[in-house]
Amino acid sequence: MQRETIASTLPRTDPEPSRPIVRHTRREGWGRALMLWERDDKRGYQFEDGEVRVFARPYFELLQPAKNPDPVLRHELREKAVANGALAHEPARSAGSEREVAVPRPTLDDQLVVFESLFPDGFHGDAWAQAHRDQPEDRRLKRHRQPAIAEAAERLERAVRDRPQPRLRVLLGVVRARQAVKEQDYERARVCYRGVLELDPHNSLAERELLMLSAVGR
Repeated sequence: MQRETIASTLPRTDPEPSRPIVRHTRREGWGRALMLWERDDKRGYQFEDGEVRVFARPYFELLQPAKNPDPVLRHELREKAVANGALAHEPARSAGSEREVAVPRPTLDDQLVVFESLFPDGFHGDAWAQAHRDQPEDRRLKRHRQPAIAEAAERLERAVRDRPQPRLRVLLGVVRARQAVKEQDYERARVCYRGVLELDPHNSLAERELLMLSAVGR
């Protein structure tokens, strides 16, 4: 009932026509999106598929202006945002004023999609290394990296128990394999990468690492 009340206050014309209509460059199926807000280096978007998604600053470049955005689409996206509770108008204010309300956090699936689109080979690929090469202040000391990998594996194991989906299991397999390599347990690493390939037969990272591991630890 609260959503109906909020929707009833939505003006029939868009008070802020400058809000951009965008498309996600790698997720055409989501449709076009209206930017709802920007704060704390994050932006919230209402997509045509009905979902509200939040992106941090490193991913802003994935959202590019849509061609020929029309006022009807803009209004429809605002209606969806109001229905989702992601955008509201306060009756006590003028028709053109609006306030921000709590926006749903991006789902785990959304975050995986963004991660995979930016870093197709995961944490050990060239894209990830390049993205973090110029940030020495954020890098852990070598003696701290092994505990960090173990911590990542533990968190992923909990996530897999809660949501045993293939993509999470693939990511967990890669982290476990990397942990085994650090411990020089190459046979366990090979087993982990083979498990990754069973879940994702075309995983280029696992294929490459298995090829490298075939020459060591036997």
